[in-house]
Amino acid sequence: MTRRAVVAAAWSVPVVAAVAAAPVAAASATPELTAWTVTACESADRITLMLRNDTADPLQTYLELTADGAQPDAGPGPLLSPGETRPFGFGLVPNGGYTIRASTDGGLRFQQRVELDCAPLGLTARIDPDDGSGVLTVHVRNDSTAPMTVTVAFDLGSDGSPESTDTVVLAPGEERALPYPAPQTDFTVRVSNDQGYALVESFAFA
Repeated sequence: MTRRAVVAAAWSVPVVAAVAAAPVAAASATPELTAWTVTACESADRITLMLRNDTADPLQTYLELTADGAQPDAGPGPLLSPGETRPFGFGLVPNGGYTIRASTDGGLRFQQRVELDCAPLGLTARIDPDDGSGVLTVHVRNDSTAPMTVTVAFDLGSDGSPESTDTVVLAPGEERALPYPAPQTDFTVRVSNDQGYALVESFAFA
């Protein structure tokens, strides 16, 4: 089994969620592809790029996310059917500035800079994967000064819909290790409180 994606912050660093300082939506002016961004602090995708194919043919997209001072993270995006609108989420990106670009085979079609300025969730989470014992452990810590309700959700098949959820209440400053039977299929674990997501991590079986 291998981890497919890890988007949680490090254990020692509080995870943050935010509202964008830049406009929440901005549309491209090309007839081939329309694109706009949506930001949501409480979402597992803090920045989502919406893409619409304005042609009568399938349209291959290419996406790039560049954090300020970092190298671009780029690759093929969705292949859109004629007239299709589809979201593409960038996960639990931390605070900072980002430049988002969307291209097609015809060239650059959309570019926007987005600023995330975030308040702390007060929740830190990490996962110890199954080491062969059949148990996966989710570690959670309440970094706030008030009791906190934490939800751990397991999405079998990583299709976006959790098959099981567990809710625990943590006292201020409390850390807890939560053991669960390790799924035997591809799955995603999401850990959240009422302010947003602290961790979203996917696992795939080779």
